[in-house]
Amino acid sequence: MSKDKYLCPCLKVTKKDIKDAIAEGAGSFKDIKKATKAGKGCGHCECKVKKYAKKQLKKKKENSIF
Repeated sequence: MSKDKYLCPCLKVTKKDIKDAIAEGAGSFKDIKKATKAGKGCGHCECKVKKYAKKQLKKKKENSIF
């Protein structure tokens, strides 16, 4: 198994995949879901993925310099 923990085991989406999607321009959970397909398998992980994604988006916004 990868060193990075799967957030979505069905589609093998990791925390790094979420961070990469944000770095590539995803600005919302919907964008992240579209880029990674996370939560589109069985749906069991959607809440966990959403929580992590929103946390990372908030962190990026706080670290942004306008």
